[in-house]
Order: sequence, then structure tokens, then C-alpha cells
Amino acid sequence: MAANAELNERFDVGIDELVDAVDRALDDVQAKCIQWSRSRRRVTAQIGVHILFWGENLSVEIDPKGEVWVRSESAFPTIILDGGTNRRRCRAVLDAIADRLGLE
Repeated sequence: MAANAELNERFDVGIDELVDAVDRALDDVQAKCIQWSRSRRRVTAQIGVHILFWGENLSVEIDPKGEVWVRSESAFPTIILDGGTNRRRCRAVLDAIADRLGLE
């Protein structure tokens, strides 16, 4: 199993505002290949290749009550140690969402 991390946070805003903030936050962290589900409650994306890593696959789940889960997984399946890269990416996405909502 590839190295991965998952973090979550609750935001006390409306669902439409939260979806918009997630969309803009993914741009802020330079995510590519962004694909939303039909319900606009799940999105997947990719982060580019780094010198030591093959990039990351991101997924974000949005609960109508404001809970957001961010999961980052190394794109290359044999990478089992990432030095905290995936956890930092999850934190960066959650921080970017908070910034877009004007909470930080």
C-alpha cells in the first residue's frame, strides 16, 4: 500500500460556499486533473511530481454538515514512506479551504 494520510476538519458554512472554497483551494495548491462527482460532494485531483516522489493523488469528501475529509496518497504504489509529505499536503488543503472561507 502506498504512503498516505487523511485529515478532516469541520467548517461552519453553507454547503455551496464550502464546495466553492474546496474548488478554489485545489487551485491554490496547484492540483491538476480535478474531477468532481455529480453530487459535488467528492473530488479527486493530482499533485505533480517532486524530486523525491512521484506526486500525490488527492481526494476530498464534503459532508453537507460541513465536515471535510482530505486524503493524500503517493501516486507511485511502492512508496511506503513519504517523510510526512502526504500529511503536510492534507494540512495545506484544509488551510487553503479555511483561507478561502476567510477563517484564518
